Amino acid sequence: MADGADGGLLATASEAIALIRKAKSQAHVSMRADVDTAVVSGTREALDRFALVDADVRAAGRIGAVEQQVHDGALAVHVRF
Repeated sequence: MADGADGGLLATASEAIALIRKAKSQAHVSMRADVDTAVVSGTREALDRFALVDADVRAAGRIGAVEQQVHDGALAVHVRF
């Protein structure tokens, strides 16, 4: 993969992990808490990039399942514990 593509994947993974950590913090749970489901929403292009890093994000966020929803806004993550 080209460096630009790798950078885009890293940025997508980093953004998703940061959003998951933020959700855990706002829920006042440990960063090590398991997440039953994470709903990731964003543009089709963002979700296509996310699909390539899905397994890594799931491992880092201790996520059981991921659902994807297409919308026109920025990448967003909602979690269910």
